[in-house]
Amino acid sequence: MKSSRKKDIEYGDKDLLEADEFDPKFGKERITLFLDQQVVDAFRSQAKASGVKYQTLIREALRDLIYQDPKNDLEDRLKKLEAVVFKKRA
Repeated sequence: MKSSRKKDIEYGDKDLLEADEFDPKFGKERITLFLDQQVVDAFRSQAKASGVKYQTLIREALRDLIYQDPKNDLEDRLKKLEAVVFKKRA
């Protein structure tokens, strides 16, 4: 049964899209990639735990690897090494 009552539609005057919303640098490209099953399973389990899609996690991991600051990476590795060395001595 169709209602004869029309709904009032309110149109906003604010543009909700950013100026660079459709900039090609934010686009994604579909590719085929073969990964070890262990890697895929690890990302899928992280995705399930965090509620994020596993493809998103892979993309974020790759982005972090590409754009990481080498100085920070070295400092992180040294901190991990120190923690292991001093933990074993204690």
